Parts: sequence; structure tokens; C-alpha cells
Amino acid sequence: MKSLTIGLALMIATQSLTAQTDTTIKKDKDLAAVTVTAAKNFVTMKNGTLVLDVASSPAAAGGTAWEIIKRGPGISDQNNKLQFRGKNVIVLLDGRPTNLSGDDLFNLLSSMPANTVATVELISNPSAKYDAQGGAVVNIITTKSKKLGTNGTLTAGTSAGRYGMYNGGASLNYRNNHLNAYGSYDYRFLKTYTESSFEREMGKGQLLENTDRLSERVNQFFKGGIEWNINPRHTIGLMAKGGINTVDGGSFGRSLLADTSSTTERKDRSRVSTPSVNLYYKWLLNSKGTTLTMNADHMQYNKKWKDDFVTRYYDAAGSESHAPYVLRDNSPANNQIQSVSLDFTHKTKFASYEAGLKATLTRTDNDVLWETSSKSGWQTDFDRTNHFIYHENIYAAYVSANKEIGKFSVQTGLRAEETRTKGNLVTWNMKNERNYFNLFPSLNIDYTANDKNTFSFNYRRSITRFKFDVVNPFIVFRSQYSYYQGNPDIRPSTSNSFEITHSFRNKLITSAGYIHYNDILGSTFKEGKIPGSVINSSENLGTGDLVSLTIMHTASILRNKWNMTNTVNGFYAKQHTPDKAQNQGMLTAMATSQHTILLPKGFKAELSGSFSSPMRIGVIRVRSVFSMSGGVSKSVFDNRGSVSFYVADILNSYVSRYNVNGSGIDSYSRTKEESRFVRLSFTWKFGNNNVKVNTNRRNGVETESRRMGE
Repeated sequence: MKSLTIGLALMIATQSLTAQTDTTIKKDKDLAAVTVTAAKNFVTMKNGTLVLDVASSPAAAGGTAWEIIKRGPGISDQNNKLQFRGKNVIVLLDGRPTNLSGDDLFNLLSSMPANTVATVELISNPSAKYDAQGGAVVNIITTKSKKLGTNGTLTAGTSAGRYGMYNGGASLNYRNNHLNAYGSYDYRFLKTYTESSFEREMGKGQLLENTDRLSERVNQFFKGGIEWNINPRHTIGLMAKGGINTVDGGSFGRSLLADTSSTTERKDRSRVSTPSVNLYYKWLLNSKGTTLTMNADHMQYNKKWKDDFVTRYYDAAGSESHAPYVLRDNSPANNQIQSVSLDFTHKTKFASYEAGLKATLTRTDNDVLWETSSKSGWQTDFDRTNHFIYHENIYAAYVSANKEIGKFSVQTGLRAEETRTKGNLVTWNMKNERNYFNLFPSLNIDYTANDKNTFSFNYRRSITRFKFDVVNPFIVFRSQYSYYQGNPDIRPSTSNSFEITHSFRNKLITSAGYIHYNDILGSTFKEGKIPGSVINSSENLGTGDLVSLTIMHTASILRNKWNMTNTVNGFYAKQHTPDKAQNQGMLTAMATSQHTILLPKGFKAELSGSFSSPMRIGVIRVRSVFSMSGGVSKSVFDNRGSVSFYVADILNSYVSRYNVNGSGIDSYSRTKEESRFVRLSFTWKFGNNNVKVNTNRRNGVETESRRMGE
């Protein structure tokens, strides 16, 4: 593997330095058309938004939407919780809510092939049109053909790490002047290996745990829809999409404490489906661009989850000390979200205005059944079994205005949200209700000093709502020494964010920001009733501050054949809580480097690397991590097809490590997921590739976004 990756790196460097520096000139029969070929940046800045060009990336072929998002400059991932420049994010699909977070969001985006994604937008300071949830927005724009006639794409690929993997898919699109019908289906199989270790200092000595896990995952993703332009002013559309993620896994863990030890064998099976339907109607009221857009969304999150555990106990001599402990659980979830929104845009000579209304109704139903095996058969374990139903309704209204004043552009907005929640722990007949109302102002001022320098100032108030399982007061079993307990009294956290940005020739962009948090949501740890066990929970810890600096530089060399984007993010976060262990701050730096290189004879190379220095989140200290990946692609069959070869995590250096030091806990965890693999992919486009839609034709939908969780 080392010789392969070193050879790939040398090939990229050698080919780029010896590449032809002449511009590629294509002439038609009249010798009138001249095309200048240049490498296209994977990362660009557009109107204050970072845009990842997924469609032209060799690394995207055969990958997933989750892998692409994690390549974004300033994006960090802690246990499947995404942040952008230190801010919690909400993730949208085509401007609409994913309504998921954490592992649920990972399951959805891991089942979504990267070839279905055109671009990804990273919005640091979204306007009042967006939900107030989270400090930043990640908007995934899926592919959609704009060519008239019938056309489509076929994809196929294979990967190899420790085990083999493969993927395939197809999309078909038909469009005329009034109708656009489209559909796609993608399939992906992968088998991965994960090893993890855990160490904790205890009164009796040191607890050591090691776990090896092997899992087979099948991801399926589908999308289909139809858009009908009734006439130039009226458009109606229907779209359905979603994923099916199936996992069959098993793990074997070993625990050692003082002179005793135990082993736990686990077999698990899960199936998660996320179907969603959107119906929209768009009305162009006049020739000045006044529009009225209505959206109705329905999403299901259905989960079937089963686990079987067998724990064996051993004495100092290595003999079994008593009978094995046999445990199993069945944890289905049936969550659904309905959303209805109305958006209005209007332009006048004085200013441009936007206004809207939205209602989002969410219901989660998690029914967890644990059973233990005995001589008389399976018996319900009432200490672990619980049934929790949670309702959250959010009613929102917003208004914003945009005004051009000489060299200044000013946009101001106000969003109002009323939230009503109701939790019902059916197991204990415990109910909890809460209603709260918040106003969220926003302000953006842009100043164009000259054709080289622009400045902007942003302010936004936002809210971070908890994941739905956080309010479940029941103690949830994770392992024999690890548990999680929710907190029904937890409150959402609010923040005020300020950011100043300078852009020089749109190539050197510098941003400085400050965020003040109230009622921070943080993790706490305490010892459980079982000797050696720890219970993790969530609480409102106090206030916090975050100061950040981001520098992004884009450069082109070799006559635009080699484009690079280098980004450095630095931030310092500190909490102010009664617990001194939670208040330790740390300066953190993150750096990413993206390179796209045009090579002779239709080849294109891509090389990327990322580094994150140690960071502290309350009592949790995350260790540094580094990763580098690269690939090449070549156009074939008169540019109708492409072949790509990609190596992920060339040095096999991506590993998650963190310490917990506080609240009476001193522990270290390390998880190494399989991250280095090679991937070969083929894409073929067929059908009409020449006739495009009239550029004056209006299509698409303007929608706002929603969230479900952090």
C-alpha cells in the first residue's frame, strides 16, 4: 500500500510539472471557437458562501455525501456531530430539511452517493429565511439535468481496503419546455473493520477495554420527481427521495479490571429507512420577480434495531467465575416530520423584501425492549426497557429587507419562533411540557471598497436545540461499564454571533468572529451504581465564548492548470460554569489544502489534506488528527464517460482519540475506523448532451430549511 500511495503522489507531482503550459484550443469547422481549458477549484467563495464543486471532483466518484461534507474547509466531526468553524450546523437537502443529526444524519448521508450531489454550500451566517437552529448551514444541492430531451448517467465502482466493496447506480431525466421528469437509484455495499480501546483510572486500579468490530453495510438511495410549468407564471412539482441503510455487524470486546476480566460478544442488525415527499407550487406574480412559493414536506425515519449480547466473566486464573450473562434488545423507532411553509419575495425601487411563514410538527416514538435469558426463558429487563414519545411543534415567521446604498449592501431580518414540546416517558408515566418564544434578529452589511477589496459584517442570533433522546430521563445501556441518561429539564442554548470578513480579489479571504453562548449544552459524567460504571448525561452548564480567525487563499499556477485552495481556521473556546473542570480553554487550529491539477491527454488529479490540532470541549480533550487523500480521473468516449482512481487516507493516519478528565473521571478512548482504501469508478453519460434549456427560463424552488436535532 505504501508503494502504491507514494507512486500516486510522485505521478501527480511529475505529471503536473511536465504538463503542457499552452492553453488547449479547440476549433470548430469555421475556426471561430476558442476554449481555454483551466482547472476548476474544488472550493470557491460565492456571495459569502463556500461552495464545494462535487460534480467535477475525482475523489467524489464512488464516495458518499458524508465523505464529501467532511472535506469542507472548517468542517469538523466529533462522534458524527458536524461543526463549521466551531458552530453547530443544520444540514439541508436542496434547501429542505434533513431533520436528522448525529448517527441518524450519518446513516442518511452515508447512504447517499456523492455522484448524486452537484455542490455543497457552507453558510457561516445564514439569513432570517433560514431556521434559527444551529449557527451555520450545510446545504447539499443534488444533481439535476438542465438539458432538453432524454439523458441519463450510469455509474459503477469497486473499492478495496481490508475487504472488498462495490457500488452502482443509474439516473434518467426527461425534459421539454413544460415538463421535467427525473429519477435515480444507487446501491452501495461495503464491509469495514473498526478497533477501539478504552482506559479509565479507578479506585480499584485501571479498567482496560478493547473491542474489535466487523460490519457489513448496504446503502440504497433513490430520488424521483416531476416538475410541470403550467405556464410562464405557474410551476408545480412533486419529489420523493430517501435512503435505506442496512447493517449486519458483530463485535468482540475484552475488559480487564484488577484481577478479574470479562468478554462481550455482540451481534447486531439494523435497518433505517428515510423516505420523504415534497409538494411545491410557485407563482410568479409579476414581471418584476415577485413570487409566492408554497411547500409541503413529509418525512419518515423508521428504524429497526436488534442486539444480542453474551458476556462471560473470568477470575484471576482465567476460569469462568459464573454463568454467562445473555442479553438482547429490540429498539424500533418511528419518527415523522410534517412541514408547511409559505415564502414571499418582492422587489421595489427602494429595496427587496422577503417574508414567510412555517409550521413544523415532529413526533418521535422510541420503544426499547431489553430481555435477559434465564432457565425459564427470556425475561423483560425493566431496569433497561423504556418507551419514550416526544412531540415538538415549531411555528415561525420571518421578514427581511435588502437595500443597495452606493457601495454598501445592507440586509436585515427578524425571525420569530414559538416552540411547544411534550415528552412522555410511557414506562414511568412521566410527562414534561414546555413552551417558549424567541426572536432572532440578523444583519449583514457588505461594502465594496474597489474592484479588489470587499468587506462585510454579519450578526445573527441563533438557537441550539437538543437531540430528541437527550430529554428521555431513562438510563440507556451502552456497555457493562457505560450508560447514558437523558435530562427532561434541559433548555435549548442561544447564541449571538458576530463576524467581519475581508476579501482581496476574491482569492484571499480573512474572517474574524466572536460568539457568546448562553445555557451551553455540555456532557457530564458520574459514577454509576455498578462498580466501575459511568453514566454520561447532558446539562446546561453556563455561558461560553468562542473567538475565531479563518484565512482562505486560492491560487492558480501553470496557466491555471493547477488550482489550490488552502484554509487555516483557528479558534479559542472557553466555558464559564460552576465546575472548574469544564472551564479549561484551548487554542485550536484546523488546516485544509485542496489541489486540482489538469494533466495531459484528458487526465485530472486531485490531492487533499487536512489537519486538526488538539481541542477541548468542556471536560473532553480531543487529540490531533491528520489525513491525506488523492486521486486521478480521465475523460473517455468523447467526454461522455470518465474513469477515476482514488486513494483515501493515504497514510492511514485518521484516528479518533480523546480524554475525559473531570467530574471524577480520568479516561482515554481511541477508535480506529477503517479509513484507507483504494477506489476505482466509472461514469457514463448518455442521451442528449447538446441542447440546453433557455437561460431565461425560470425553474426550481426557493425554500427555507429545517432541522431535527443538533
